[in-house]
Amino acid sequence: MEQTVSISNEVSREKGIPGSTLKIIAIITMFIDHIGAVVLEGKLSDLGMAQAMQTQEGLQEFMAQYGVLYLMDMIMRLIGRMGFPIFCFLLIEGFIHTRSRLKYGRNLLLFALISEVPFDLAITRGMGDVPKIGGVLYPYYQNVFFTLFIGLLCMCGYEFVSRHAEEFGKNIGTKVLAWVVRITGIVLPAVVIRAMILNYIGELPDRICWSVGILVPVLLYAAVFISKNSVASYQVLCTDVTILALGMLVADLLHTDYSALGILTITFMYAFRKNHVKSVLAGCIALTVFNSIEITSFFTLIPVKKYNGERGLSMKYFFYAFYPVHLFLLYLISRYLV
Repeated sequence: MEQTVSISNEVSREKGIPGSTLKIIAIITMFIDHIGAVVLEGKLSDLGMAQAMQTQEGLQEFMAQYGVLYLMDMIMRLIGRMGFPIFCFLLIEGFIHTRSRLKYGRNLLLFALISEVPFDLAITRGMGDVPKIGGVLYPYYQNVFFTLFIGLLCMCGYEFVSRHAEEFGKNIGTKVLAWVVRITGIVLPAVVIRAMILNYIGELPDRICWSVGILVPVLLYAAVFISKNSVASYQVLCTDVTILALGMLVADLLHTDYSALGILTITFMYAFRKNHVKSVLAGCIALTVFNSIEITSFFTLIPVKKYNGERGLSMKYFFYAFYPVHLFLLYLISRYLV
């Protein structure tokens, strides 16, 4: 009987798709996205799209001539929205199952540094004439490896807090720390929420931004405290929110790809990590709430639902290498088409 159950489980797992297949899907969608962002938007920039957008008449005339090219770009960018949620999902899976988180983080940071010059050269093609340090480094936009690295650090923080939650308040040092995070757990989220309101919603009176920023964490803490009636749960949440806010601030200050929203997405997905579909659904909702173009990210749920938990083909370094190489090649193609 046990042998029958074992065989049944093996067949069930084989029917799904492994992590390597998810990675291939993410790479393909990212590649399509970057063809649009680098090659097509670079061409549109060379054709004078920025100048045409200065007036309604100019924009209409531009679209009459190059509307098909613009439409192709938009379709590619929409397809590309599937990439980031899958990479976040695989980041969390890697965090849970890796043998060495130190090496995992080292690889992310190393390739973040390696990829920065190709990323800056490629991504600025559609921005027109922007200032770059040494003609190559664009300081106001960093590649997605930095976002994933910061997300990894945040998850390390969440896990550490979860494991040491019972130690809070047992001595003077932890009592002081407990009160510090209770304060930072309100102040830092308020700063982040204010910035996100201004970035994604638009200019609003400062008093409204700050009020919303303070009210959100306070209501969240109150709900948790009332529902669980536990000071420990409240303390853990304060600490986790502090870590989240710090991660979002760092991503925002470094201008990483997806910025603070990327860290928020990773955190939401990590919170629901025990259920793959709910995890990705939470991430897609977070992305779409702040940027409607991310609506197509929900298609990510289809392959993730088929995920069988297996690693599949070993292609870790292929992905690491593919990212900077494909960006540099797309940059060269874009320059050739000028």
